[in-house]
Amino acid sequence: MISYAQNFEDVILTRALANVKNGFYIDVGAWDPREHSVTMAFYERGWSGVNIEPHPHYFAKIQEQRSRDINLRVAIGDGKEKTATFYAIDGTGLSTFNAEVAGQNKSFPAKKIEVDVRTLNSIFEECASQDVHFLKIDCEGSEEQALRGLDLERFRPWIIVIEATQPGTQIVTFAWEPILTKHRYKFAYFDGLNRFYVADEHSEIVPLVGLPPNVFDGITFAREVEREKVIATLVVEKSELWAKSSEVDELRAFRSSATPLLKRYDQIVNELRSDDGPISLRIVLPLARGVRACASLLGRAASTATLQPSESKVQSESFASRLKNSIQPAIMSSLRLAYRIVRPVLRPILWRYRSFMMQPIMQELNVIRRNEESSFQGSGGQSNELTKSIEAALLSIAINPRR
Repeated sequence: MISYAQNFEDVILTRALANVKNGFYIDVGAWDPREHSVTMAFYERGWSGVNIEPHPHYFAKIQEQRSRDINLRVAIGDGKEKTATFYAIDGTGLSTFNAEVAGQNKSFPAKKIEVDVRTLNSIFEECASQDVHFLKIDCEGSEEQALRGLDLERFRPWIIVIEATQPGTQIVTFAWEPILTKHRYKFAYFDGLNRFYVADEHSEIVPLVGLPPNVFDGITFAREVEREKVIATLVVEKSELWAKSSEVDELRAFRSSATPLLKRYDQIVNELRSDDGPISLRIVLPLARGVRACASLLGRAASTATLQPSESKVQSESFASRLKNSIQPAIMSSLRLAYRIVRPVLRPILWRYRSFMMQPIMQELNVIRRNEESSFQGSGGQSNELTKSIEAALLSIAINPRR
């Protein structure tokens, strides 16, 4: 079992009440819903009950974590007073209604809070419609007043656990014991902090209460469970950090390998955009420009010859007609001849020029694509779209270089 209690009180109670399912408890001075809680182990097994805690901070925590329980922010007394001054000592379990006890804790300043006072009789009447299997009382010096407000002939908790030392010390004090023994409760065990009493009608569980916690109880400390949870969380976070670290290393490696490729890409783009152009352009462009100049010259000669004016209208028309009929076939034949001569020469040069220019570009794109596919799998289609955009841009520049 997981023990949350300060001194294994829940271990002893679990052993004695092992056969009780969905039992009921009343905890006077509940303090924290988990830390040093006598009832938390039972709450996790489906039990429910009443938690009485006058400290505002700890009462809020109980309200948040114990929705199945009845939670009361009141003081427990003998019924002589309606309100009482509560000395709240934050961060400790030493808060008390006893002004003398509060004054002994010089290291912990106390805040005075006025709270309502109720008797255990009223709590039992209002909240306990079934057997109360155990009653725990820890009032930091006010245990006797709490007991005097309980009619033990009318209400019979099976087990009563009461703190029996002066607050914060090992000095044993239990002047209130006659109240219990007078009403047929038998002392069963003292654990160094609390005294356990069993009602005579349930005397069969006295031997189970009288044994100290031992190896056969299968105790697991709540703090160890919490520590294991923290360790498991840290292991998961460490694994996630290692995975992210590996991704960062891969990105860095890709960046280092991509740097020369980007430099080569910039070089190709700059060469294509340069007025001088790369070496292949400087070889081919003069020849292409010469062919283009010849074609342009022949076209201008033909248009000039056909549009030249004459001295008279009749002579101009006859001369133009004769010139057109005689020169046009010669010009067209010359152009077709020139095209047939130049075409076999220019065509392989142009194809080789394009192949020469595109080969390094395609090689660089293939390298970029391979690196992208190996380093960025699972990152969506953005990288593929980027590569396609770069490829389209390079093709456009290579095919249509600026002159």
